[in-house]
Amino acid sequence: MPAATTTSPRVLVLDPSAEGRLVLCELLGRTGVATAAAQGVGDALVKLSRTAVKVLFIDADAFEPTELSPLVEAAARRGAATVVAGTNRPAGEFGFVRKPYHYRELVHKIWTALEATENPGRAAA
Repeated sequence: MPAATTTSPRVLVLDPSAEGRLVLCELLGRTGVATAAAQGVGDALVKLSRTAVKVLFIDADAFEPTELSPLVEAAARRGAATVVAGTNRPAGEFGFVRKPYHYRELVHKIWTALEATENPGRAAA
């Protein structure tokens, strides 16, 4: 799926569901956030290495925690915040949205993470 705009993506959406990726990327695009989408962890690692995303969103229920660890670590090394949606909160320091979620809540959590990574001084105040 192409990015929501022609600018560099600010959010990378990792969701094995094509519908989930499409809906979230469309919603974020409507608020002016450029996105990239990934179906699997390998695809997400490649896209993360090639772009300067600020937030990594993961639909975590579809993946094993050990499978996600290298991706979360790579995002952290690149200064990207991670927002996770799932039925159980995984270990780690990142935004979490419990499933089932409302897209409004999820988009708000992603925007909060963007603000923290793009304006760290203001986010800490």
